[in-house]
Amino acid sequence: RRIFDNQVGIFAAFLFTIWPSRLLCAGLASKENLTVAMIVSGSTFCIAAFESMGRRSWFFAAGAGLSFGLAALTQPGLLLLVAAIPLIYRKAFLCRPGQFVARSAVVIVFAVISLLPWHIRNCMVFDSQFCGVATNGGSVFYRANNPKATGLWIEEGDVPISHLPELTQNQIGFELGKQWIRDNPHEFL
Repeated sequence: RRIFDNQVGIFAAFLFTIWPSRLLCAGLASKENLTVAMIVSGSTFCIAAFESMGRRSWFFAAGAGLSFGLAALTQPGLLLLVAAIPLIYRKAFLCRPGQFVARSAVVIVFAVISLLPWHIRNCMVFDSQFCGVATNGGSVFYRANNPKATGLWIEEGDVPISHLPELTQNQIGFELGKQWIRDNPHEFL
C-alpha cells in the first residue's frame, strides 16, 4: 500500500498469502522461501529508510542493502531489484530527491558488502578470474536455450558441456545459448 496504493497492496497480500509454492516448499531445502523473506524485509526496510528522518533511516537503508544482498546470494538475478530502486520507490524520490539518493547509496553499499565475501571466495577458488556471484549461469542459460530445451530442467543441452570446468561451462554456455537464440528467434519466443 505504501509503495503504490491500497488496491495493489491488498492484491499483493492476497497473492502472498495463498501462493501454494510457499506452503509446499516449507519443509524443503529450497531458495524460494529465503528469497521471498529477504525481498519482503528489504522492501520493508527501504520504505522505512525513505519515509523516516534522522539516524534510524540510515540503519533501515543498511538493513535493506543487506537483505537485498542476501537475496542476490540465493538468486543472483535479484540484483536487478537494487538497480530498480528508483522505479519502485519513485514516490520517495519525487518527495525528497536528496534524501532518496543518499539512502539509495547506502542500500547499494550494504548490498555490495553482503556480496563481497562470496565474490572474493569465487575469485580465490577460480585463480583470480572474475566470475561475480554466480558461476553456473551460462550452463543454465544454455540448457534453457537449445534445441533440446523443454521448459523443464534438462541435464545437458544439444552440445555437451557438463564435462568442462565450471567457469568454462559458464562462458561457453552463454555463447551457445545466445547463438541459438540468434539462429532461432521464433522458437525462442
